[in-house]
Amino acid sequence: MGHSNNTTQGVKHSSVLLFIIITNALVFVGLRLISATLNLGIYSEFEHDILHQVELPASYQMVLTKPWTLVTYMFCQFDPSHLILNMLMLCLSGYYFTMAFGSFRFLLLYILGGVAGASAFIGYSTYFSGISSAEYLTGSSAAVFSIMTAVTILLPNKKVYISILGDIKLKWIIIGVIAVDLYLSATGENIDGHIAHLGGVSMGILYGCITKLFRPSKRSRQAESIKSINSSAMNPDMILNKIKLRGYASLTAEEREQIFEISNRMK
Repeated sequence: MGHSNNTTQGVKHSSVLLFIIITNALVFVGLRLISATLNLGIYSEFEHDILHQVELPASYQMVLTKPWTLVTYMFCQFDPSHLILNMLMLCLSGYYFTMAFGSFRFLLLYILGGVAGASAFIGYSTYFSGISSAEYLTGSSAAVFSIMTAVTILLPNKKVYISILGDIKLKWIIIGVIAVDLYLSATGENIDGHIAHLGGVSMGILYGCITKLFRPSKRSRQAESIKSINSSAMNPDMILNKIKLRGYASLTAEEREQIFEISNRMK
């Protein structure tokens, strides 16, 4: 019964992650279809007008006229390799994040990371306009990097099995990806995009540190769990009231075991 509950909970949390991945994939297909269709006709100039409705402008004045682009840009990829790499890393880090902290926090951090990346991109383009060359930004990389960084801080010893390497800690995979990204930014390849990535990394660090600071320690959580079990064991009436109000399915494994023991004594 406990295994069934864990599976249901896992599917519930993973559904939000799956929704984000599917949304990115559908937007990619949509943008590709728009591009292919318009390039075949006389409306090729109109293609950029459509894309500019979802891309993030480098100018904050333009962002004020299209505030929705702060969110829409983080679901847009036009390059297949860009989409595949982002979704692979999101699937890997997002799965462990949602299992540990839930779907709401995952979605919240995804959005916050994307907005942080947008802010870094706009700030860089504004204050370093002589160096910056990008006029628009697309891609979920900043949002994905925020999830990856938070997972590295909060679940540093979580192991992932890779057929070639065997069991490897998740943090080394993520640190390696971030290190490569930093190297690419130092070499000047798409520096505007990498600045956005750093914005996502910064949000992941901030979120991870704050969560770690206010999250109860493992020892205190174990003590609270034991206290809860003991409390239930000492109060069978409370368990019966819970069944009356919420049904038998709402009971924890410990509470069900307690009811089972009481029924055995009465036989």
